[in-house]
Amino acid sequence: MINLVDIAFGWLAYLYEVVEEVSAVKVLDVNTFPQLHAWIQNFKEVPTIRICGTPDWQKEESDCTSES
Repeated sequence: MINLVDIAFGWLAYLYEVVEEVSAVKVLDVNTFPQLHAWIQNFKEVPTIRICGTPDWQKEESDCTSES
């Protein structure tokens, strides 16, 4: 079950992955932030979020790079 706070901060679950990919720096370490990591994994597994809320930033990135 998700609540308003999950929805308000859910974008962070995807933003950190983009930052890690672009900067090649590990932003969220499982050992340093175990509860935050668990929350992100649980948030992404909610059926509605998994189906409707998952941005396909890797596809968008490849679309941008394939135009050049």
